[in-house]
Amino acid sequence: CLFLTENVGVTLAQSEKKLDMDPRLSRDHIVENHNRRREQLKKLLADTKDKVADHESGRNLLEDEEYERLTNRIGLYEKKLQKMEGPMDEREIDKIMQRQKMRAERFGHTEL
Repeated sequence: CLFLTENVGVTLAQSEKKLDMDPRLSRDHIVENHNRRREQLKKLLADTKDKVADHESGRNLLEDEEYERLTNRIGLYEKKLQKMEGPMDEREIDKIMQRQKMRAERFGHTEL
């Protein structure tokens, strides 16, 4: 019984170490991911504005529902981009790191 307890303890310690070494939990990875998402959102905003402009100029007409959906998204994208501007603060990075670690533990992804 003692042998089993020791082995379980070692396994848990090894799992925690793997989680700590997961590159997805590093500060650099989180900041890079944030910057990549911000750039993707900028491109998505530009593409959406182009589609709306093409519709308004008559080059490529959209269904009314699609036009309304895209015009609503422009405001949402702009609002999200405004929130993402500037560098991430340390509290936000720590919060994301903790959330990712908890998620990995919950779903048993200890071999990350």
